[in-house]
Amino acid sequence: TGSGEVCTMLTLKNIHKVYKTGDIRYYLSDHIVIIGFDDATVSLVTQICNTPKYNKKHILIQSVESTEVVRDKIHEKLDGKQERRIVIFHARRDSLEELELLNTHKCSEIFIIGEENECEHDFMNIDCLKNLTDIHSRKHHNKKRIPTTVLFNEQSTFEMLQLNDISKL
Repeated sequence: TGSGEVCTMLTLKNIHKVYKTGDIRYYLSDHIVIIGFDDATVSLVTQICNTPKYNKKHILIQSVESTEVVRDKIHEKLDGKQERRIVIFHARRDSLEELELLNTHKCSEIFIIGEENECEHDFMNIDCLKNLTDIHSRKHHNKKRIPTTVLFNEQSTFEMLQLNDISKL
């Protein structure tokens, strides 16, 4: 084998490794962003794939969960055509740098789900929403309102937000 073939094999191995670990980044637009992963995420992805208004849109899932675990859980519920629409990023939702890589200013909708069995789930989801708002106003000057859904685990969080003006987030 020539050195060119060895380099090509090593490059393909590295690309495959980066893909499997969720460290590869794509520059998507008009996509759906789901931040966090738990059992509800699988149902949400299935619903999005079966809803005509989301027809053929890529679905980007950002999670701290192992990319292989996320892929396996989704694989159980989707067919191959639907599964090809899924892109998984291994990242944290409390990192401004990693949130910026989601290209949310170019997406069509955002769902902030959070991670399974974590402490301060609701606080972290609110903080994620605040960080996304800051990114959009500071970096992208985005005038377009992007529909965003935030999942809360505690009723008291929802009640507190009803009493306050969350548009200031």
